[in-house]
Amino acid sequence: MPYGGVFVCCSDTLEVYNDSDIAWTFPATGITGLVHPSTLEIGTTHGVYLLDTAQSIVDGKLIYNTRKFLHKPSVIKMKATDDLVTEVGDGEGVYTDSAYFMSMDAALKVKNFYKKYKPLTCEIDAYGDILQSLGSESDDGYITNTANVVSTTGSLITVRKQVYDWMRNTPFHALALVPNHADTPGTSGVTSHFYHFGTTKEYLELLTEDIQLAEMFGKEVVNFCAGNPYKFLSRKSTEQHATEHVLPSNVQGHVNDSSLAIRLKSAPCIMSSVMLSGVEIGEGSVLEYCRLRECVSIGSCCVVSNCSFKPNAKVPPDTFMHTVSVTRSNTISLSPVGYVTVAFGIDDDLKFSSKTYEAGKNIKYFGKPLYKIFSDSGQAFAGFENKETVNLWKAKLFQIFDTAEESSAMMCEFLESLSQQNEDVHVLQHPDTNLLSMDDILKVKNVENMLHFRCALEDEIIHQCMKGSVNYH
Repeated sequence: MPYGGVFVCCSDTLEVYNDSDIAWTFPATGITGLVHPSTLEIGTTHGVYLLDTAQSIVDGKLIYNTRKFLHKPSVIKMKATDDLVTEVGDGEGVYTDSAYFMSMDAALKVKNFYKKYKPLTCEIDAYGDILQSLGSESDDGYITNTANVVSTTGSLITVRKQVYDWMRNTPFHALALVPNHADTPGTSGVTSHFYHFGTTKEYLELLTEDIQLAEMFGKEVVNFCAGNPYKFLSRKSTEQHATEHVLPSNVQGHVNDSSLAIRLKSAPCIMSSVMLSGVEIGEGSVLEYCRLRECVSIGSCCVVSNCSFKPNAKVPPDTFMHTVSVTRSNTISLSPVGYVTVAFGIDDDLKFSSKTYEAGKNIKYFGKPLYKIFSDSGQAFAGFENKETVNLWKAKLFQIFDTAEESSAMMCEFLESLSQQNEDVHVLQHPDTNLLSMDDILKVKNVENMLHFRCALEDEIIHQCMKGSVNYH
């Protein structure tokens, strides 16, 4: 980058890049996106580039001009767009987005837009708004499409039009990362790849099933943990059968061979956690920054983060669970800090929207409509007008507790009740309970206290390792 610029990237992606020793540099003007060959299914959840070539990416050429950028298009839309769908591997595919580079002239253009139109009264998306305005064949048809917008305001359409008019003539390039095709000369061993951790399913698959990722980074099944060996819960049978996870005897409890991750495909991935005796962890689950006391059971295909569990706690399969430290206001509690454990089903759609007056039957939580969870489903969206658009992200489902252990314990009890309830039984029956949504929680989260918990957990792991107790590195 001899001319300087701004590199825009996402926190939920990992780009592994190999240029096959082809000399290149980012163009000195405009915006250059990094593109990757992907399936049509992946294209529906990412940005898709229409390049100036109707053919597959050419050997020896990395930089292309971009005709158009489509943000999360449907399969029908992709197939209807001339030259967009190409051959990727053994099937149809498209070139999808990841990070992008803004040369100084483009960065100044964005800065000057802000100086002219500040203060902005709506969110401008770095991909959905800026990149969609670019390309030799761009058009303003996307401006009124708010399907992928997190929060809509009255000024959104006007500001999007202003962005389009301001940015539309900016040069737009694509840097095509070289795929690894064994049948393509000169690409054997090339490891260019795009990993997206943006959904719970992707997170689980990449950390527990992706052998290539495990080999590339030497990923281990258990990373920087202490305590006792856990029992592995297989999901292959209808009844989960616990078998003790056996560690290599020659390393005295240390898992330091990445081949173990390969041998135990779909084994749990456990990071920076403490596990006491009798802990059971299900196939394909990911745990990070957790303290699990005696006989805690984590079901299969779970993501569990930042949680402290009491003995005998049970997390059902296919659950995302995370404990957040929050700052209380106007409370009579002795502590200004509280704890909220949030949980969602792995298949829950947090973005699915509905009008408030029909949200009770349309919006589902762990596969159940909200009216079967609340005695008054309107409680989930207290404060919203009847015709406002709401979603699971805004549903008030979670209660504040004084301790992290109490918070996770009550959530486990709640999920147990949810899984066993009859048609006429409601889990949440108290309209006077102060419940928070994910949207509420982010406004009062106490990051300092969460970091304190993680530092204390790290100190505990180091202390146990120094004492010579069973530990995993």
